[in-house]
Amino acid sequence: MRLLYLSHGAEESGGYRHEKQLAQGISSAIGAELQEIRYRRHFRGFWEWLLLAFYAWRDAGKADTVISVARLAWPVWWRLRWRKGARFVLVLHNYDKTDGKPRLYYWILSAFLRKVSLRNPKRVLLVVDGGIWQDFFMQRFGLETGHYPNLFPDEPYKRIRDEAVKDAKLIHLGQWSAKADLPAYRLLIDALEPLGFRCYFSSPVRVEAHGFPLRYFETQQAYLESMAAARATVILNRVAEGWSRVAHESVLCGTVLIGKPLGGFAQLLELSGGIPVANADEAARLLAAGSMTEQADPERLQAFSLQKEQVYLQPILEWLQ
Repeated sequence: MRLLYLSHGAEESGGYRHEKQLAQGISSAIGAELQEIRYRRHFRGFWEWLLLAFYAWRDAGKADTVISVARLAWPVWWRLRWRKGARFVLVLHNYDKTDGKPRLYYWILSAFLRKVSLRNPKRVLLVVDGGIWQDFFMQRFGLETGHYPNLFPDEPYKRIRDEAVKDAKLIHLGQWSAKADLPAYRLLIDALEPLGFRCYFSSPVRVEAHGFPLRYFETQQAYLESMAAARATVILNRVAEGWSRVAHESVLCGTVLIGKPLGGFAQLLELSGGIPVANADEAARLLAAGSMTEQADPERLQAFSLQKEQVYLQPILEWLQ
């Protein structure tokens, strides 16, 4: 089997890491060589979308099984549909029409799910990273989906967690993103800083944070050590995201989660024993009171240990075979 993973984007996001881990897991399990093609730039506007579609259509012909993402769904399918035995694994992380994407994006994606995925269950498999999204796609489109969550090794998180020295005044605000509810974060920061708290967003790349406190980390180790020292990680998203790797890693580092329960994060918050809040004011009062538990319990997320990868891969492998 020729196995291909197709993706796009200038930065290697959490979604990219999840998709690549899935592709590598499938490759290893079936003994197939994996080819990866990533279009490492941002494609903006109608004409650049068409260019991206052409790239995907062209390169999808190099494999029998393609693993790819929403924006590439139609061109990949157009290339594979007439090829006997060709399979398509489509990975989706969320579905929220308020997330700022053009209306055309969701119109095209919805058409694909209804006209292709639903009608070709033996050739197209939708894979999501959270159980809450399995329920969503079944209720919205009648689609059965594969479930491959973000999976993490027990190390190095245990070592970092054990060596961390907690700073009661340090608050991690998650990874910097335009999808964050920035007005809510501004309210939170303005409420906490007069009380001596130090808040920060983290980022693996140098970005313009528009006046918000940001720490750039050159290594994963440095990012994890800083988060492990924080009193809490506060996630105030404005859209229903998928399964947040940053939030998951916060729990593995022993740092309590606080946030608005939306999308996959709502499920992660519940499973990890995190604290749901309705808004920034509620989060600020909670942190100022200092009445939370000192550490998060990573044992609550043992179901997502990398050691359990085969449990999640097996249904996908049976579909492929």
